[in-house]
Amino acid sequence: MTAFRRLLACVAGVLATVLAVPAYAGGPNIVNGAGQPVAWPGGVAPFNPDRGGLGTMSNGTATARLVSDAQVWTDVSTSTVVMSNAGQLPVDVNVNNYPTYFGICGDGLSPVIYDNDGSITDDVYGIGARDHIIGFAAINCGTYVPPEVTEGLAVLNGRFLDGVDNATNPELTADEFDAVMIHEFGHYLGLDHSQVGLAQAFDGNPSNDAALATMFPILVNGTAMGTLHLDDVVAISAIYPAPSFATSFATVTGSVFLADGTTPFQGANVVARLLTDPFETAVSQVSGARYAIGPAGGPPPPALRGLYELAGLPAGDYTIEIESVHPNFVGGSAVGPLSPPIAVPGPAEFWNGANEAGTDPPDVTADVESVTVSVGVVTSGIDVLVNEYPPPANDECVGPTEVAATPINDTIHAAGAPRGA
Repeated sequence: MTAFRRLLACVAGVLATVLAVPAYAGGPNIVNGAGQPVAWPGGVAPFNPDRGGLGTMSNGTATARLVSDAQVWTDVSTSTVVMSNAGQLPVDVNVNNYPTYFGICGDGLSPVIYDNDGSITDDVYGIGARDHIIGFAAINCGTYVPPEVTEGLAVLNGRFLDGVDNATNPELTADEFDAVMIHEFGHYLGLDHSQVGLAQAFDGNPSNDAALATMFPILVNGTAMGTLHLDDVVAISAIYPAPSFATSFATVTGSVFLADGTTPFQGANVVARLLTDPFETAVSQVSGARYAIGPAGGPPPPALRGLYELAGLPAGDYTIEIESVHPNFVGGSAVGPLSPPIAVPGPAEFWNGANEAGTDPPDVTADVESVTVSVGVVTSGIDVLVNEYPPPANDECVGPTEVAATPINDTIHAAGAPRGA
């Protein structure tokens, strides 16, 4: 599948009846007030496949591929996750009976619904949703204290496998749809979206799409995204870590601050890239990924607000960079704790070692200092200060833009405008 041939959104709606909080990128989708990920106890995640067909796929074929795609997550050696087929649902779920199984807690079922023609997707998200939403999944039921999942939910849209391929009814190959199933199972396990591979996703060149995380919000290349990126492996291992995860890899931690060096900034995408392989050996997390106000178990420690934690790094030399979350990644396609995201109030930039500051100079945006990491070692204190844009000239009441005559047409760069009263 060529890049952005169809702009097919893989929506990760948090459809929880017990849990309903924002998404957190490059890691857990739901955290409690203490910043702990809500996860399947012991890493064991059962699922109950539908009894119907999925587009032109028979039930047997769809379920066999589903089980195989679930195994992709089970096979991550640095994670304890085990996904298991717990038996089929009692019936073939369709648009008439799906409320019996959709979003229901306490029935002991974690349904994976085969929405044969997209009718359920339309009923949930509105008429026409089936034309662009391939699937959605989420933690369905659980508790914040302890932070545990009890049931999950996924819906797969068979309209993309119905044998018709046109502008309003696009078609995927079975292999491309596998990437969707793997992606949705990531949400089912508690993962959020990732922005790793953003530049490659938009460059129109499929030859470098191996840089894309499977948990990227949009299906760009089903072949490339059907194989887990390092970022996906790290995200699942951070929530469900095997002992080898900490001992066999390195970790970099720090915080993102505004230019004053003390005010934490939540919502910047932070990426560590290996100098010798910057696209495929890359791990990300949004600053403040574990900071949530409201859920039980809180209030959250203030230090979590700007914190980032990049684990699972092979030994080597890395750049640490910050960037804004793409403004189109909102709602069910959100990346990070804020939807819509708040743009970093300055340019994308690298950590700059001793010259790291909130101004350029001495922190020249294009300059970069690498961080050398070692297996089993946590390198902390790699704090990034945003080189904030200056405030608009008319930001204060004492410096207004005078309107001498009307009509007037004026444009002002407001990225550096202070937040506050």
